[in-house]
Amino acid sequence: MSKDDPYGDIKIYHKANLIAPDGSVSPLCAKTPRKLNLKKDVWTLDDASVTCKKCLSKMETIKE
Repeated sequence: MSKDDPYGDIKIYHKANLIAPDGSVSPLCAKTPRKLNLKKDVWTLDDASVTCKKCLSKMETIKE
């Protein structure tokens, strides 16, 4: 819990990078492919919805 999320219920939206055949999704910010824990994180394909700071940073470097 933090100052801007006092109840700990706001989920971080990651940019989806890799999708496995079983449906699991790896975020753009992961150094090695890993499954997202959907109890605390969410994935999206929409750039405007991403809230993960690491994903946003990688998206900026990709655009340049």
